[in-house]
Amino acid sequence: MTRWRRLGGVPLLLLAAATPAATPAADPARVILTPSLCPATPATLPFTPPLDQPLQLEVATTRPASHGPAAQFSMVYRLQFRAEGRGYRLTAVLARLGTGDTAAMHHSMAAILQPLVGRPIEFLVGANGQTLLLQDGERLWQSVADGMLVAAAAAGAGAGGSDARRVGALLTALPLSEREALLGADIRQILRFAGRDWSTEFVHAPATANYDCGLLMLTERSSAARPDTPIVHQRQWQVDARSGLVRMQIDEQWLRNDNNSAPVRAMRTQRTLTAE
Repeated sequence: MTRWRRLGGVPLLLLAAATPAATPAADPARVILTPSLCPATPATLPFTPPLDQPLQLEVATTRPASHGPAAQFSMVYRLQFRAEGRGYRLTAVLARLGTGDTAAMHHSMAAILQPLVGRPIEFLVGANGQTLLLQDGERLWQSVADGMLVAAAAAGAGAGGSDARRVGALLTALPLSEREALLGADIRQILRFAGRDWSTEFVHAPATANYDCGLLMLTERSSAARPDTPIVHQRQWQVDARSGLVRMQIDEQWLRNDNNSAPVRAMRTQRTLTAE
């Protein structure tokens, strides 16, 4: 069993977090490993989640505003792994939601998700950490549907009600499998490298890695061209090499107005996994 140490650690973010389509394996030569004093860097990470330690997962998203304070949205989950069959059962409880600003869209999303707060969400996790199956997804989504109605009614005919109805329509239009994937999107992020050869996970851009005696630190940076504004995307992970769980993930996006200007941060999402 792994004993965890404490680690100091959107609306449409929920939509964007759906599991991406499978991609071909990367060339391991594209991953640059920084030497460390540790004798060996594990090629394939294990999956040994802590069974005797409740965990907390905080997801915080920030969008800078051109005027006034940044828009913020956060979710905090409490997690507990238990052995079941050949794999594990993971109970995730959405403990609280935070908006931190006056953005109507964020308040609408908080209202939509409010019925899930305090309600256990059960997943079955494969022995190698590579499969995640939501249990009783239809019942959970009925709760979200009820939250949509409450949010739209509370906001009335104004912009808030319009936002709630628009987000609700987007969610309702998704197939059930994709809606279930959204409920497990944050959980999948902490399982990203469990039981995998991490050096084959990077297909879009080279990554740098540093292994520090039990903690694997990875960074991936890529650029994408848009018709109006180029995007720079950087992702960082801190992975516990003993359990295979991601302790911290930072996902940042910047925009460039032109090739000579400094990039402007457009969004930052941080997931932090700690022991309770």
